Amino acid sequence: GLSARNQRDWDVIQSLCERVDGLQCALTLPADQSVWAMRYALERASDLPLQGLILSRCDLAPSLGPALSMLASQSLPLLWYSDGAAAPRFWHRADAMALVKKAFSEAASAVNGFSALSA
Repeated sequence: GLSARNQRDWDVIQSLCERVDGLQCALTLPADQSVWAMRYALERASDLPLQGLILSRCDLAPSLGPALSMLASQSLPLLWYSDGAAAPRFWHRADAMALVKKAFSEAASAVNGFSALSA
């Protein structure tokens, strides 16, 4: 991973994209980061010839709602998502319905957990 704040890293990536024919580029956004941090990374990558996005660390995100909302507003397609560290076992082709179901099931679990605590 590269820091979105390091201009040198972005320059190296831009150079690779320009020099390597057929190179496919995707931006990885960690779901456990703030929406602001994801938007900042997208803004920094706006000059790159991106084919799409990858949503990582879905298993560590307190909620998928903010990340999914932010992704829905983008013109780039979501290509992959991960819900664990081991590749390729936890890497999945993007499936909007599966991610929405995952977000709702996590929300329901949180509500049930809160209800149990307040009882």
